[in-house]
Amino acid sequence: MGDISNNLLVVLVVAAMAISIGGTLVTLSAVQPGFQFITGGATTGNLTFVIEQEVSLNVTADIVNFGPGRVNSDETNCTISTADGANADCGNWTYVGSVSNFTVENTGNVDANVDISSSANADTGIGGGAGSIPDPIVQYMSYNSEAGSCTNVYPWSDLNTTGGQVCYGFNSTNSKDEFKVGIKINIPQDATPGSKETTVTFTISAA
Repeated sequence: MGDISNNLLVVLVVAAMAISIGGTLVTLSAVQPGFQFITGGATTGNLTFVIEQEVSLNVTADIVNFGPGRVNSDETNCTISTADGANADCGNWTYVGSVSNFTVENTGNVDANVDISSSANADTGIGGGAGSIPDPIVQYMSYNSEAGSCTNVYPWSDLNTTGGQVCYGFNSTNSKDEFKVGIKINIPQDATPGSKETTVTFTISAA
């Protein structure tokens, strides 16, 4: 028998390998019917982050100053307010009708509620009101300076150390996150002269 050429040997070896691999795959398929040929691969990953809640406000106009004045001698009391100067003729307060309201802005990223309180009640912060003379009064009211800022705003209510709500549902959206607070005071004729100053505190909490 003649010598087998090198080319023939190569063909025989490749054929034998193909038959061997094919038989292995057939065997695997028979043993494990769910077996699949692997042609590629993929895996997954996770992206994780946290957006923190911020509940905060800023009182951008934080001074209400009625200036100096006095109750007229023929009056028992005088009421002045940031809202209007309708009763300015009961006294001579220079800034009645032009004094600014408090302005409050939601600087957080969630809706909130805001309470207001004072460091003194009217009887100690203003004084007077003996006998038939009307009692001293300090009151607040709120309104939206940007539409939709507060779900609820409040009419004139007593401002005292106990406190009360001034804005319910304070919106955090930039275009509607601001409201104003007006102040009204009633000064009895017998109130002790002198400088009167009260700290007004705004407290915010998540809605």
